[in-house]
Amino acid sequence: MAGVFGEGKPYADDQVEQMMAEKQSIKAFDAWASGFIRHVEKKGVVAKVEDERAAKSTTNV
Repeated sequence: MAGVFGEGKPYADDQVEQMMAEKQSIKAFDAWASGFIRHVEKKGVVAKVEDERAAKSTTNV
């Protein structure tokens, strides 16, 4: 199954050196990471602490 690292292997053989040899899993992970990056980029800049402190409450009026 693509995207599952070390499936059916002993835990000791599921280390980064062995994982890098699993090209299909790496490819699936890279695709997931790229999608996640695009999702986060669409959200825009995260507010700074100063912005949060300056915001007016809409619930405790």
